[in-house]
Amino acid sequence: MDSVIYLLVLLPGLLYGLASLYFIKSAQKSRPVSLLKKGDLPSVTILKPVKGIDDNLEDNLSSFFELDYPDYEIIFGVDSEDDPAVSIIERVMKKYDHINSRLVIDGRNSGLNPKVNNLINMHPYANGDLILISDSNTKCDKDFLAYLTPHFEDKELGLLTATIRGYGENNIVSAMENIHLNAFVAPSIFAASALADIQITIGKAILIRKEALNAVGGFKAFANYLAEDFMMGKKVKETGFRVMTSPVTIDNINEKIPPEKFINRHSRWSKMRFRIAPFYYLLEPLTNPVALGLVLLPFFNGVLFYFISSVFIKTLLDYFIARRTNNDHKFYAYLLIPLKDLLIFAIWLMPFFNSKIKWRNNVMVIKEESILQPGAN
Repeated sequence: MDSVIYLLVLLPGLLYGLASLYFIKSAQKSRPVSLLKKGDLPSVTILKPVKGIDDNLEDNLSSFFELDYPDYEIIFGVDSEDDPAVSIIERVMKKYDHINSRLVIDGRNSGLNPKVNNLINMHPYANGDLILISDSNTKCDKDFLAYLTPHFEDKELGLLTATIRGYGENNIVSAMENIHLNAFVAPSIFAASALADIQITIGKAILIRKEALNAVGGFKAFANYLAEDFMMGKKVKETGFRVMTSPVTIDNINEKIPPEKFINRHSRWSKMRFRIAPFYYLLEPLTNPVALGLVLLPFFNGVLFYFISSVFIKTLLDYFIARRTNNDHKFYAYLLIPLKDLLIFAIWLMPFFNSKIKWRNNVMVIKEESILQPGAN
């Protein structure tokens, strides 16, 4: 009886892995066609909020200057002329001076979210029909916009987010980060939509119609949210526009993440998810049979074989899911999946102890729907 109960507890996580593989494969089959030859493509403004020097920053920024798209501009934003990224931005802009680009240096704050403050300060210079919000630690293919903009032939579509793809690991922590993005986060976006009718918007690359952004009150409406991307998708949907995720990928470059950055980032995200959807957050361990199986192992007799088998099956499923998203993982990254799952579970527990986060040297408290409030150091 112990073995039956133990297996029943672990079964949802393994079934979720199978479902994730199915959803990511199905999404990839719906990839749109490029409409580059069409003459009336919408103009696009790319907003790039930058803070400090991310991994591979110069190549990341350069990839957006090499887009195969006829009508786009790029606006960079930093909050200080002392930011070390300024010289890199200026060098890239000079190299691609045939592309319309601008650097906005503005330290004014409208709220507690520094990324949104940056977007607010850049927004007045945007001229495009569509606005692409893209983080500085992302890199794209040349056909990125050409595959995204066709979705907007549907006039009811207000916001589109690209599928995130972790890429470029050069240390163990970065490998775990990228595997987690590719084997769990990316397929979970499609799974959440299909299984629970939850639209998850990922801020690494959001393409939004100008009218939809105006309808929700512009970027200022999100100045005090930690999960500005999720809330943007939620509020755009509430105005009557459609929101969707494209299977077209944007590379999130993670080359050499230090352990403390991994823990801080996932702690912040876990507390954010807990405040946005506590019910679904409480269900998350059911998708993690490695951690759940280890925690329950001392309470059941004769189930070690089943635990080892579940770890093997979960690792194998993650291997196939991750390869659907990114074929360039180093092999050792797949061997790290059980360790990564245990770390993610340990971090999952953090919201039950406190709601404080440290973000860019500021201590803040997360409230319902990820609203930020100043916190004492």
